[in-house]
Amino acid sequence: MIDLSGVEIIDFHMHHLSKLTIRGRSNEVAQDYISYLGVRGEEPRKKWVNARAEEEVTSPYYQSLVYYIARSYRLKPTVDDVDRFLEDKYKGDLTEYIRAVLDRERITIIQHASPTPQPFELPAERSRWAYWFDELINLTWTRDQKDIERLDEAVEYVLNAVDEAKKNGCKGLKNALGYTRSLSITPTSYEDANRAFKNLWATRPFKFRPAMQGWTPMTQVIPRDADGQRNLRIVQDYLLKQLMIRCGNLGLSVHFHTGGGLAPTDIRNCQPLLLYDIFYDVDILESGAKIVLLHMGIPFFSEAAMAANSFPHVYIDLSWPLRTSIITESLKQVVSQVAPGKMLYGSDATGHPDRLGLAASTFRRQLGKVLDELMDDGWPENQCYETAEKIMNTNAKDFLHL
Repeated sequence: MIDLSGVEIIDFHMHHLSKLTIRGRSNEVAQDYISYLGVRGEEPRKKWVNARAEEEVTSPYYQSLVYYIARSYRLKPTVDDVDRFLEDKYKGDLTEYIRAVLDRERITIIQHASPTPQPFELPAERSRWAYWFDELINLTWTRDQKDIERLDEAVEYVLNAVDEAKKNGCKGLKNALGYTRSLSITPTSYEDANRAFKNLWATRPFKFRPAMQGWTPMTQVIPRDADGQRNLRIVQDYLLKQLMIRCGNLGLSVHFHTGGGLAPTDIRNCQPLLLYDIFYDVDILESGAKIVLLHMGIPFFSEAAMAANSFPHVYIDLSWPLRTSIITESLKQVVSQVAPGKMLYGSDATGHPDRLGLAASTFRRQLGKVLDELMDDGWPENQCYETAEKIMNTNAKDFLHL
């Protein structure tokens, strides 16, 4: 039987953490969710916020966290008992609490996706930074950079931001464009992009739609009409390609959110197949840019696996927030199809520090179970352990230049 308890983990993809209880986080998410859906009436809003909060706290997403915390600290497996424990823990040093979780689960390094390099509550010596760059493509910088009037100046601004991120220790660039638009990114000539830019810029000042759950990088421009929407897409596609080429030149990977995510995500926009124009782009390929499909594209994990098999510069991150049997089913498909050197462990932890531990603990068991089945199918035991080591540790070392 494959035992992965001794394998050290590098977490390729996680987010910032905070001092929120289970119910506190559930209520916060519920309010934002209903606001994003546009519910404004006081009575219907109250009704749906309460319903959503109860749905959140009783969901497998939160219940699995409750059970993990209860097991780890010998508590009763109830939300109330766990929340009382967390309230007491949060009176102390949050960084030390996070460090203790990392130590318990043998997690050596975590890479946090953020607009800024500051680790904030994370242990600085164990943190690496992935620049969350949606703000560059969603044009939120236009609120401050009012002197930029030409496409060339916009490209220069975006590329300078990438260069600055690299100087500040950035190891890769993450985006969640699938939350705000389709991942269908079309090759665009300079002439077409320049024409679209001029037409789009003539409609300033732009209006912006606030981001979901306070994720400020996902704030987006609201075009005035259908023409504005087309012009925005053309400009975005052009800027994204220039950014990806610069990343390749600098040795930085580019990470795309794929598959499901924060409710209410339109997962039709997050299908990995939509990125094929990017995968086939010779300029991006020749730059050396490595592309990482975050979350295995769940529920489109077969498509993500095929993309990683088909293109030398496409990799798969295995993070997913829901730590149930869906991970096992996804891993069966991906691990049995994709070369071991093209997969990276990630937790997608956000909010609660113990999500780092829950993800690592369950992943060891789930990957071990999948490798047991592959060994039954004829894989040598040493190949199974080598595959696990690459997924959980050594592949990330290459990406993070450790």
